[in-house]
Amino acid sequence: MSTRFATALLLMACMSVWVRGAQGPTTAPARPADLGALRDEEQATRGQLREVEQQLGRLSQESAASATIPVQSKEDRQRRVAALNDLKTRYQFRVDELSRDLRERAVKLSIDGMGVPGRIGSRELELQELIKLQLELTRNAADAAHALDAVKAKVSNGEEPPLVGEQIERDPMVQAARKAVLDVENAPIPQGAELPEQMKKKVEAARKRLDDVVAETRAKATARLMESLKSQVDMTGAQVKAISEKIDNAKMDLGELTGSMEIYLRIKDEEKTTREMLRKVVDELEQLELAEKTAGDGAEQAKRREQDQLLARSTDLNNLRSKYQFRLDDLRRQIQEARAAQAAGMFAGTVDVYLSQEDVRNHTPSIAEASYAGTAELGGRDFVRLTNGAGTWSVDPEKIVAVRGSAAAK
Repeated sequence: MSTRFATALLLMACMSVWVRGAQGPTTAPARPADLGALRDEEQATRGQLREVEQQLGRLSQESAASATIPVQSKEDRQRRVAALNDLKTRYQFRVDELSRDLRERAVKLSIDGMGVPGRIGSRELELQELIKLQLELTRNAADAAHALDAVKAKVSNGEEPPLVGEQIERDPMVQAARKAVLDVENAPIPQGAELPEQMKKKVEAARKRLDDVVAETRAKATARLMESLKSQVDMTGAQVKAISEKIDNAKMDLGELTGSMEIYLRIKDEEKTTREMLRKVVDELEQLELAEKTAGDGAEQAKRREQDQLLARSTDLNNLRSKYQFRLDDLRRQIQEARAAQAAGMFAGTVDVYLSQEDVRNHTPSIAEASYAGTAELGGRDFVRLTNGAGTWSVDPEKIVAVRGSAAAK
């Protein structure tokens, strides 16, 4: 019987269903007292059997490894020791050579500003500062070019740039010409003075002089402003070009340093690998030295004793495995018998079986006045076989909602 079938039987054994109008009490026989103990013992036996099989597997591996290890003669060990010593010398020489090369390269990289691998060196910091300066100078050059274009556009449209107007207002000659115009315009007219027409001509002449001075000053100020802006554009452009060349050179130097760093790291990896190979050689030499001290005529006998011990242990474990397997088969048989007895007790006598809650509420059993006729297996699942006057039924125990003693049982 499956575990699911046994679980369903236990659930039905614990049910206590009251149906109005029933002629008899619900049938709920007690669970066999030894079924739980049998299951616990079965689980424990399975664990013990699994542990024995794992030990047998490990023992088989040890036996195979022991069989493949040959017993070396003294001459073989001496030849192997000589070869290993030669390898040790070569590896040690290579490690020393690589370590010396690494120290020299590390000093050179540090001097050249590369710094420690994984950290930003002075050359990288210098390149970052140059890039920041390049961005600033590029913005200054763009601002200067924009200012020059703005002044040219105003001059072309006949407008006066603000800076030119400020210079005109501050120019001494313009200020003197304006004062002369004010003096002529505000001068008192004494008796016997020139005629009004002559005074008017003096004012016009003063004003013309002022216009000429303003025009001349405007032209000079505009020329100076444009020349200044053009010089600023040329200067910032030259600065951008110079800083760009510095950045290119810094990138080239940094690229060379990066290549040197890659070589340094590659040599470091080779040194690490060579050191590991040297360690393995030294370990094997130590093992051979120990074998040389303990070797003798009894080497073969020691190996044979070891194999005999493995064989004896394997025999004990195989006997123990057979014992556990036999006990496990016996427990399975007992559990199956206990389950069958439990099912027979559940459906003892004549019973009514309900397969839905609705049947319980309506007091209409799905299978009425049935008798237990054993169990049957179908598709890997266990079914309870019930029989009554209408025929024989095979019921999935998980579908059973309630079981009660039928009136016919009275």
